[in-house]
Amino acid sequence: MATRREGIREREGSPYWYLHTRIKGKLYKKSSGTTKYKEAREIRQEWIVDLKRQLKTPTNIKQKLSCLELFSEYQETVEPNWENTQNPKSTKNDFLRNVQRWIDEIGQETFIHEVNLPGIIKKFINKRRKEGVKPKTINIEIAFLRQAYNDAKLSQKYLLGNEPIWKTFMFKKEKKIDRSMSKNEIVSMYQAAKPHAKNVIFWRLVSGLRKFNSMELTTQMINWDRMTITFIQKGNQEYILPLTHEMENLLKGKKLFPSESDEEHKARIQCLNLDKPGNVFLYNGKPIKSIRRAYKTAQKDAGFIKMYREHDTRHTTANLIGNSEHVMKTYGHSDINTSRIYDQSDFKTRSDSLEKIGKLVYQIVYQNNKEGTDQV
Repeated sequence: MATRREGIREREGSPYWYLHTRIKGKLYKKSSGTTKYKEAREIRQEWIVDLKRQLKTPTNIKQKLSCLELFSEYQETVEPNWENTQNPKSTKNDFLRNVQRWIDEIGQETFIHEVNLPGIIKKFINKRRKEGVKPKTINIEIAFLRQAYNDAKLSQKYLLGNEPIWKTFMFKKEKKIDRSMSKNEIVSMYQAAKPHAKNVIFWRLVSGLRKFNSMELTTQMINWDRMTITFIQKGNQEYILPLTHEMENLLKGKKLFPSESDEEHKARIQCLNLDKPGNVFLYNGKPIKSIRRAYKTAQKDAGFIKMYREHDTRHTTANLIGNSEHVMKTYGHSDINTSRIYDQSDFKTRSDSLEKIGKLVYQIVYQNNKEGTDQV
């Protein structure tokens, strides 16, 4: 590996040599775009000469920016925020995957001001459609390019050409679908589930928590004095879950229903850690990482035609709450539109109004018929 004094070094997450130099006390960095050290050294020498020439030119003359440099600049902007995400490693991999996707489309050494971005984006959309990619995913990929472009635009030092009218390339947002289970489906799946899966399914139904929060639940997180559990949710946000009577029954190893047999109860308790430090939900004495397979098996055994995901238990409980404002506050949604797909308040208003109308009409008609009968 080259030393930092040579101005050439390796960079985590990139196969290319990374260049840097200091001119008049200011540090300049860029990717060489090559995996060969000798080529990187030659590129660095030429780059330094070109950089000094640019620094001597008037400041109103903007620098050329290649596709690879565009995303290198963007990475320096967003990388400090990755540690605050739910899964920093996954966030980094998603970033690099999007970079490679656009580099393949544009060309890593192609200067941004020399390409027809609208044409490239249209071609990209058609290509991804043929590959069967969902519109929502294509939206995210185009938004990634837009964010990188706008980040470079803010610096006001690069030649970027005419900016595309991004809204013409963005698909209409897909309407979110309610994927909640019916009451009968909840009962059927729970009854068909294995003991360890029953614990997790019941917990997720009564708590509405996401999968990773449920799987990471430990006895140390439970505050019985305050009857709360504190979690860290998406965006590194603290979330306090109030403990209900049903949650308490589960976490203290009590029967969940009066109809639960002693045999079923005993089998469930063996899959719970009730008092020792560590994860609450167990399988064969070890912490459960996922019940995906058991979740699908329970649905198949229950005779389901439509298969539900683990996350659909969260949709189900949100649907049971029924009020968008309450769902938003309970689940910590950042956008009220996410909560509105579960809003049953309009339906309840219509139902109550129609019941009221029905009673009034019945009274009017009944009274009218009664008066007519009396006259006869």
